[in-house]
Amino acid sequence: MATGGRLIHHLKAFAPDPRNTILFTGFQAGGTGGASLMNGEETVKIHGEYIPVRAEVRMLENLSAHADADEIFGWFKGHTQPPRLTFITLATLRRLMHCAIVSKKNCIGRGSYLNISNA
Repeated sequence: MATGGRLIHHLKAFAPDPRNTILFTGFQAGGTGGASLMNGEETVKIHGEYIPVRAEVRMLENLSAHADADEIFGWFKGHTQPPRLTFITLATLRRLMHCAIVSKKNCIGRGSYLNISNA
């Protein structure tokens, strides 16, 4: 939903750069930062400051942000040249540990940097 946690720090740092992509993998409820980004808002308010959104904003419609870790990592593996820097922000420590183990097992790195954090 892009309403709190580490994700908003990532948005503040990376949303202004048009070379970046903000990729949502699940439904964004109305009235949330995620919904605003998906609706094409040109700025997003973070910590009382309006941050310009120049990054491309996309949605992977066929994934659930809660249960589809294997599909997310499959998406990574499908790239001939994976993204150089990717953030995956999760709400629970259990899911964080699962994704860290799966990402190592699937060798998605191939020259990219994956930052998995607990929201």
